[in-house]
Amino acid sequence: MKLQHTPGPWVVSGLEIHDRETRFDDSGARTGNTPNSIAYLHLVPVGCREANARLIASAPELLEALERLLACVSPQSRQSTAISFSAPKLNAADQARAAILKAKGE
Repeated sequence: MKLQHTPGPWVVSGLEIHDRETRFDDSGARTGNTPNSIAYLHLVPVGCREANARLIASAPELLEALERLLACVSPQSRQSTAISFSAPKLNAADQARAAILKAKGE
């Protein structure tokens, strides 16, 4: 499937999350390339803004890490590694697959 989101990494700048192409001058005004804004956190309650911003900004890396981790527990790799695949670990793999599908809108 074709990548449908703005490629990471994403960064937090105040109440905005954007890609790394965004540049700011000393006064805080945008300069250079037109930024790809990912999210604005203006309506998020103040106590949650920083935590939500960090979580949103880490989404591309989390998705990639989950995909790589899941590849390690594929049926092909189960026979070639020493990892034991107990029910809780298989359940975790199912949850990872579901999270990846949700992130990709599938």
